[in-house]
Amino acid sequence: MTCVWDSLIKGLKNHMKSIKLKDNIKITPINFVCGLKQNNTRVRDILINNTPLTEQEIEENFEAIRELNVKKINDGYYCSTSDPVLILVCHLFNCSINHHYNKLIIHYNHSDPLFVLDISSSARHMMFKRIVYIDKKQ
Repeated sequence: MTCVWDSLIKGLKNHMKSIKLKDNIKITPINFVCGLKQNNTRVRDILINNTPLTEQEIEENFEAIRELNVKKINDGYYCSTSDPVLILVCHLFNCSINHHYNKLIIHYNHSDPLFVLDISSSARHMMFKRIVYIDKKQ
């Protein structure tokens, strides 16, 4: 079950240079997660539902990404309501994410996003909905 990784890859496919993946490399869940791990950092520029992360959350998120086991990618990934992967994705790709979980929407807000990624999930599945580019000319 790689629906979380597949959904993010589908939405971010045109932005993979942000995590230093070569243009000609086939983006798979394994090399996507490896790219996240290689570019892991302590993220401070993302708000979740307009709330900044605490220093403890920042450290815990950093450790969670570091501990991702690439060998277990096919076993599924349980995305949380304040998810380290989504936080890091927002930071690395300069984007915001609207995560529609059942009837709840969790907003991961980047301070200056280039686009907004809409994803939807239930307790068992995630899917990419759409990407909306932000017009910076206004």
